[in-house]
Amino acid sequence: MSDITLLVKNARIVDGTGSDAWTGDVAIAGDRIADVAPDIDAVAPTIDAGGQVLAPGFIEIHTHYDPQICWDRLATPVIEHGTTTVVFGNCSLSLAPVRKGEDPHLTRMFSKIEDIEPEIFDSAVPYSWESFGEYLDHIRPGLGLNVGGLVGHTALRHYVMGQDAQKRAATDVELDAMCGVLAESIQDGAFGLSLSYADTDADDLPVASCHADERERIALAKTVVDNGRKLVECVRAFVDPDLQAVQLEEQARISKASGALCAVTPVLDLPQNPGSWLRDLTRMEEIRAEGGNVIGQVCPRPFDFNFRLSRSYFPLLMIPSWALIMVRPVAERIARFTDSALRKQLAADMAANSTSFQTVFVKHAVSGDNRKYEGRYLVEIAEDEGKSLAEAFLDISLRDDLETDFATENSQYVNLDNTAAMLSHPQAQIGASDGGAHVAQFSSTGDCPYVLEQFVRNHQRMSLERAVSRMTGEIAESNGIVDRGIIAKGKFADLVLFDPDTIARGDEEQVYDLPCDKPRFIRHPKGIDSVIVNGQLVHRQGSYTEARPGVIV
Repeated sequence: MSDITLLVKNARIVDGTGSDAWTGDVAIAGDRIADVAPDIDAVAPTIDAGGQVLAPGFIEIHTHYDPQICWDRLATPVIEHGTTTVVFGNCSLSLAPVRKGEDPHLTRMFSKIEDIEPEIFDSAVPYSWESFGEYLDHIRPGLGLNVGGLVGHTALRHYVMGQDAQKRAATDVELDAMCGVLAESIQDGAFGLSLSYADTDADDLPVASCHADERERIALAKTVVDNGRKLVECVRAFVDPDLQAVQLEEQARISKASGALCAVTPVLDLPQNPGSWLRDLTRMEEIRAEGGNVIGQVCPRPFDFNFRLSRSYFPLLMIPSWALIMVRPVAERIARFTDSALRKQLAADMAANSTSFQTVFVKHAVSGDNRKYEGRYLVEIAEDEGKSLAEAFLDISLRDDLETDFATENSQYVNLDNTAAMLSHPQAQIGASDGGAHVAQFSSTGDCPYVLEQFVRNHQRMSLERAVSRMTGEIAESNGIVDRGIIAKGKFADLVLFDPDTIARGDEEQVYDLPCDKPRFIRHPKGIDSVIVNGQLVHRQGSYTEARPGVIV
């Protein structure tokens, strides 16, 4: 076997199909797996796995690395966590297509919805492209991992309809133009389409995708399928169960009419709406029996946020009166937060959405007067001081010029039994990490090691083989990621080698490594030995190599 370029020996092979693990070797020739056998005799660079688990590289299907990949072709630190393929452009937002001069509007939407500051875009996202294919050509050189890019429906509408994109449904002529641009984008390498029923822009207006009618969404979904792809992702209303149900039914009709896989996000386990996740997934099973194909994207971890009012906090962006303030410069925020009449409205609106703030606590205060609040929940402070939740929140923040560090803990996905059931459900897909977004609030990397750490090892709610399959082979097959996600002869050599007894997502830490020295939260994992992308070692025992073998999938 003289053509072998890398050999992994003595591995506990978990192949991504759900089959039982077994001990053997994997030989790689170029970017493909050349052989999988109990004992392979070859002269080649060799990794002795020493009995560690060798699995297919993890696939993260819901991310927002489209901006980050412009300045960081590794999408750090996601590769360190064993992820070898990411799909971005979700929630109707992509960086292309975009007409010259219209990029500021796109930047403002990304900044509002995904919490990526405008200064970062100005510094590191050049908008030197117009078409989706040109964007892919820009990011292709030097990729360290495989990427798939969805065409955002909002970006597509703006490209074709201009300012009318956020006012009305498309005409027949405009719809034909959108289908043409989408078809061209897919032919140039786009992975599919993303939609939104829920998001609002920096002026708190519904994004362009929200203004489409069902006829438009079906036509675009058909265009995806007719051009050889299958994924249509959609973000639904976040907290309104009745509206979520209506939107789920429309996704069912879109899937049945087009043949697309409609991936709905988020499927949430909300305390104020118990059982909604199970009703969603049960209905998706019924839709499959009816001839449709709708899945729910789920997250394995609790949503724990770190935030300041000088930056952002996603739940506040869901309350219109707060959202209109949170998109303004800090000095203007302070002025509005001190306006007595406006504070009454803010207090009433927060009270109506109080569930999202029950676990908010003061993490770190700046001024001495606020130090006594550190470690205490806002609801307790408000009760003790006879204030509304908003008043306590604002009084503390204003004393620190909005630089008080707050945090939440265990706000969603906290019921172990429910989350384990979701992760195993046939109509659910592990994949709602939001990687690349909201990085100043929480670390969005580490979901796959977290599943192996918590649901396989610590709580034994899933077998190792089942968990690996859910995060690799099943995602590749259902989303049309060809020749990836399993360890078998002839497949692409995307692999991760890890110790199942120690693998963990690692501790969250804040670093200042974004463009313009902006902060973000990251995690460095434990127990991951090596990550191989397209046959080349990209990360080995804590360090990146010089290899950059990633491709557009």
